[in-house]
Amino acid sequence: IGVSTHAPHHAGLTWELFRRERMVLFVSPSHPLARKSNVTLVDVQAFPLVIRNVRGVVGATVQRLNELAAKGLKFKIGMRCEAPYAIKEAVEKNIGIGIVFEDVVKREAERGEFKILRGHGLKLESDTYIVYRDDRPLSALGQEFLRLLRKARTGSERAHVPLSVASATVHSLTNLLLGSALFH
Repeated sequence: IGVSTHAPHHAGLTWELFRRERMVLFVSPSHPLARKSNVTLVDVQAFPLVIRNVRGVVGATVQRLNELAAKGLKFKIGMRCEAPYAIKEAVEKNIGIGIVFEDVVKREAERGEFKILRGHGLKLESDTYIVYRDDRPLSALGQEFLRLLRKARTGSERAHVPLSVASATVHSLTNLLLGSALFH
């Protein structure tokens, strides 16, 4: 069981929509754009981007950038990282402007460790999906995790407010549970 930005198309796996996740552009506090309360698209295009890119997978960030490129908006890619923590480390070293899901960097931004860029006009969002096997029953732990995810999703739809279960927490729990006997 897990949460993914891709709906799988494999026998034995099923998926259901979890929620729409917002992606943000962010910089280190010492980056030139950190001093601006609002940045323009031209400001963003002047610096390289640090993005997530797992080999062989076209992820949410690459999909959104490809969509923007088709509309004539070009960006320089300065670095491709396989994990969000690597993007944060690169941004911390001023290698470029990072793009991650908002929940991944929100707490650090609130503490002043990063600055989320506003005003650029880019709408970067991606649907996320709950993915699990349907060819055999989930274990009790797997069923409980699925119930928790569904409850969190339902709560956010009813209230129209951000989900209290952060995506970083969900992804961490998913990674932890992948090593357990969820499907035995």
